[in-house]
Amino acid sequence: MKKQEYIYRVSIKDEPAGNNIWTTDYYFTSLSAIYEQLTPEQIGCKVENLWNLKISTDKPYFGRKCTITKEPFMRMKHKSAPISPDNLTCDNLHENKSKR
Repeated sequence: MKKQEYIYRVSIKDEPAGNNIWTTDYYFTSLSAIYEQLTPEQIGCKVENLWNLKISTDKPYFGRKCTITKEPFMRMKHKSAPISPDNLTCDNLHENKSKR
């Protein structure tokens, strides 16, 4: 059985002119990856706080500046490339480079 995979959805709360609140959503494969794109000021806390909260599908993070949820996702099954005499080895790739 295949292990379930998850992503973290970060919804940044934004309040433009007027009192309409809208969100901007970002998707990441880990909590650490969030901080490669966004700052602790944008999130409202540091990554260590999120690790300590143990965010799960049943326990999202609701902060003043954003909401972070852990959501399952499905991958497409990959099909193997057909095997033919031309692609049994990669040796012919090196030969082609020298002919260029």
